[in-house]
Amino acid sequence: MLIGRHSFIRQSKLSDVAGRIDYISNPKRQEHLYATYQTEGATPEFWKNLARENQLDFKASGSAGKCIEGREFIIALPESFVQYRAGDVVRLFTETFHKRYGMECSAALHHNKTKTNYHIHLVFSERKMLEQPEVKIATRNMFYDEQGKHRRTKKEILDEQGNIRAGCSIISKGEVYESHIFTKKEEWFKDKSFTKEVKELFTDTINCYVKEESEKLSVFQQGGVYLATKKIGKNNPKAEEIKADNAARQEWNRTVDRRARCRHAGAFAGDDRGMQRALRAGALDARRDLRERVERAQARGRCRRTAARGVHYAGGPARRAQKVRAVTR
Repeated sequence: MLIGRHSFIRQSKLSDVAGRIDYISNPKRQEHLYATYQTEGATPEFWKNLARENQLDFKASGSAGKCIEGREFIIALPESFVQYRAGDVVRLFTETFHKRYGMECSAALHHNKTKTNYHIHLVFSERKMLEQPEVKIATRNMFYDEQGKHRRTKKEILDEQGNIRAGCSIISKGEVYESHIFTKKEEWFKDKSFTKEVKELFTDTINCYVKEESEKLSVFQQGGVYLATKKIGKNNPKAEEIKADNAARQEWNRTVDRRARCRHAGAFAGDDRGMQRALRAGALDARRDLRERVERAQARGRCRRTAARGVHYAGGPARRAQKVRAVTR
C-alpha cells in the first residue's frame, strides 16, 4: 500500500493566551474566519484568571525567559472539509480534544490569505479549575522583595535610609498572601509523547471524514524513510539555505514515492521482473538527478553542513548514499 500525505499538526507555547485567543477569533483581525467554538468553561474570565495565576507562579519561581500561559495546536485540514459546515468542523475537533484530556479550549477555523490552507487553531489550558479555591492567610507579617520572593525579616527589604525599597511589599497578619483557583500545570503536556498522541488522534479524526481514500493522511514517523522539511518563517536570514535544503529533501521523498509506486505496481501485476525494469528505468534516473541537485546546492553553499565533520542534512554523505541505495536497489 502506498504511503499517503502526512498530516500537519503543530503545537506551540503561548505567552499571551488571552491575546492569542482574541487574534484567532476576532473577525476584525482575520480575513477568512469561518467559525469559533469554546468549551463550556472557557470564558474570557477563565483565560484572564489563568493568565494571572500563571504569571504569579512564574514570578515566584524566579525562572528566566517567558511565562507560558497556555498552548496551541494548529491543525491543517484537507480542502474537501469545506463541504462540511464550519461550525460542525471546529466543534468536532475541539470536543474530541476536550473529552480526551478534560482541558478547557477555545478554537477557530480559518483559511489563510490566499485560501490555500484550511486549518484550525485550538488553544487549550494546561490547568484545571479547582472545585474549591485554595486560600492562605498570613499568621504574621510577610515581606517580599522586588522579585516577589518571600523574605524572613523586614530589614531585608529596606534601603540604607530604612525605607522600603521600590518594588518590595508587606502583607500584614490576617491578610490573604496566596490563593489558587487552578491546579498545577499538567507536566505531560510538555512531553513529546503527548504531541505524538494528539497528532494521531486528530489524524484519525480527519481520516474518518474524508470521502476519498487518496485523501487519507498518516502521521510523519521520525527516523522513517521520509525526510521532514523545515518551516522558513518570516525574515529568516537562512531562508535560502533552508529552501535549498527543503528542495533536496522533497526530491528524496519523491524518489521514495516512485520506488513505492513501482513496488506496488509490480506486486499488483504479479511480475517482479517488470518491477525491476521500472526501477532501472525510473528510480536510477531519480537517484542520479537527486545527487546532481544536492551537489549543485552544496556548491552554492545553501545546504546546511558542518565543515569539520563534512556532514549535512541527511546525516553525512555515507548516510545519504546508504538511503539512496536502499531506495533504488
